Amino acid sequence: MTRSQFLNEAHIYFEDDLLDTLMNIENPIAKRLLDLHKQQQKTDIGFVTQAAKPGSVNIITYTKAAETLRKKKDDDFIEDVAKNVEADKPLDQHDRTKSFNFLRDNKAMTTAKISRLVNTLFPKEYEDAEGQKVLRDLIDKYGALTDDTTNFEVVKGEDIRKWYDEETYDSKKGELASSCMRHSRCQEYLDIYVKNPEVVSMLICTNAKGLLIGRALIWELTDSNASQLMDRIYFRDERIKEKFIAWAEEKDIAYKAGRGLTNTVWRGERLKRSPKVQLENWEFDYYPYMDTFQKLDMEDGMLYNSEDRAEGFYILNSTDGEYSELVTVWSNYEDQEINEEEAEWSEPLGDWISRENGVYISTDYDRTTGFYPKDHHDVVLIDGAGYFHIDDTVYSACMDQQILYSDAIAIVGGIYDMEAKEFGHEHDYTDRSKKLVMWQEMLCADWLKRLIDLDIWDEKPFIIDDVRKVGEKYILRDHKLTVYNTAKGQLSEEHCVALNIETEGLKEILTDEPSYYYNLDKSTKFELISALKDKDDKEVEKIENWVH
Repeated sequence: MTRSQFLNEAHIYFEDDLLDTLMNIENPIAKRLLDLHKQQQKTDIGFVTQAAKPGSVNIITYTKAAETLRKKKDDDFIEDVAKNVEADKPLDQHDRTKSFNFLRDNKAMTTAKISRLVNTLFPKEYEDAEGQKVLRDLIDKYGALTDDTTNFEVVKGEDIRKWYDEETYDSKKGELASSCMRHSRCQEYLDIYVKNPEVVSMLICTNAKGLLIGRALIWELTDSNASQLMDRIYFRDERIKEKFIAWAEEKDIAYKAGRGLTNTVWRGERLKRSPKVQLENWEFDYYPYMDTFQKLDMEDGMLYNSEDRAEGFYILNSTDGEYSELVTVWSNYEDQEINEEEAEWSEPLGDWISRENGVYISTDYDRTTGFYPKDHHDVVLIDGAGYFHIDDTVYSACMDQQILYSDAIAIVGGIYDMEAKEFGHEHDYTDRSKKLVMWQEMLCADWLKRLIDLDIWDEKPFIIDDVRKVGEKYILRDHKLTVYNTAKGQLSEEHCVALNIETEGLKEILTDEPSYYYNLDKSTKFELISALKDKDDKEVEKIENWVH
């Protein structure tokens, strides 16, 4: 390949973490980068990963990648990959993963700003004013998603009002962006927080740009085994939520572990006493929606989160600055009345749901995003990951469970047909917890390679549970076959009998059906067909299907 040809045809590969980040960015350049993955392009950049440094990527050229890969001389597979890289042959998922891992471990890649990557791949395309605006938007969004810098601060008084305003927020994602009190029209509702600095403060978390990525009110409690309570956490993403909880535990502060009036934890256990707060000022024209202390005694200014109903209480659960009396709502799903302060409206179901028995699920579609009962048929619980909409998961037969679609790897499932030009199998999925065996590692690789060349099969890997290692290769566990070394080559016991070959004293070898039938000498196949004709029509048909 000449230098000119190389620059016109070289492939570029992005690592999975970088692809995930780009998919979370709404920007036309991010889309172009995603479209470029595994495609030919006009630079010598070969591999790109997300860098540890915020706003940056790691890059390496094809030439340097090939040189680095060749350093691992004790790995024949890596040497083969190096040759493919140098020749610009397309790499499959297995080759790409091994290449990225080796290049990263050897610190062979160069760190650069995301803007440098864009300007290299799309030279002079974003130099005008509009192009610079789009590029700056990408730089800002990519930088924010790759920057883990956070700063915690406790604020009081008017600063609470300031940090409630969505204009101070970093993004429009997560529970923070769904807070009903974030709007500018709600600023006048917040006096109950602002005018009671002795008992109300707020923990805020900002990013490197000084923008809000999380907040939670902190209350001074009265007559409780804990002195302070961190209220519901509003956060951009789960990582921020976990940092708030860690902060509260370090300060020995009780905290809301989830939605619901009584879901409060202190020192690893539920609060033994229902928390309450004594306000100094409580008569206001407007009130905010309160997550925990929704019951206000207008006689003495005590806030409660208990179940007690009493005359003279304001119920602070309105999103328009008003207050109400305790009311109930009807849930068709649960077929019962629910206290309104313990209910959540489910947009997907068009119904009220008990908050403590439900979960908020975010999807890519408005129609499926919302609050669901945990036992709803569209809700899937994945161990260690949480609750998800069933449309964001896929069933794995080999694992006998739903797994996240984003983690799913297509594999060869149950096999029901194998011929010279046919490979009938079920489509199945697994995640990274299962070891994969690539087709090149199979004993029947010659057959699989022919299927690939004929565009009959799509290179899906096998899982280790379905194969068995024999020597340096793997065979199909459910299709293993014992054969004998004969003068006519390797033959099964059935075929030795058909050809009157005595097997006693012959060496036994373990193989599998596709390796055996595909590699049978053609003349031996026809000899077997002749010997078995009118005796075993099924086996004759099988052998005929393997003639190639």
